[in-house]
Amino acid sequence: TRDPGRRHMSTVAVVPIDRSAPTQAFCQQLQASLSQFGSAVHLTSARVDEHLGRPGIAQAYERGGRNVRVVEWLASQEIEHRFVLYECDSFLSPWTERCIRQADHIILVGNGDGDPALGEIEAELLAAPGKRPLARQWLVLVHEEGEPSGTKRWLQLRNVERHYHVRPRDGRGIERLARLVSRPAA
Repeated sequence: TRDPGRRHMSTVAVVPIDRSAPTQAFCQQLQASLSQFGSAVHLTSARVDEHLGRPGIAQAYERGGRNVRVVEWLASQEIEHRFVLYECDSFLSPWTERCIRQADHIILVGNGDGDPALGEIEAELLAAPGKRPLARQWLVLVHEEGEPSGTKRWLQLRNVERHYHVRPRDGRGIERLARLVSRPAA
């Protein structure tokens, strides 16, 4: 268990920019790298449903009666683990909204060779006037091959604090990102 006086725990919402974003693999690699700095858990809507034994419960709306079980269980995960990675769905859903609300950090993940246009989640929850979350937003572009290019097009559309390029086969980029996530907010 954690020392309750310690305030270094991080909750991270990993938001796919579009359906081609490799968020599951990214979350698995980031969880492994964050584990060097403390206990890390990777949560998806399917994992929450499975753990609570209720298909669809992770999609419970905030005001719904089933929401209490979800909130209590997620709170226990945030107490038990130094890092909680909330993997958003690839579409706008109650789970995605919950992930973003819970987050200290929001990491937008995109396929570096893909279209830099704002995705549905970004347009509705992150870029909409009056809906700007308080969490820090970082952009991670995943590159399978070749050198990164066209980054400016991605950054012109987003108000992010930082941006990173990572390669799935080279863990150094994700390890660096994990070190930065693990630091207390300035």
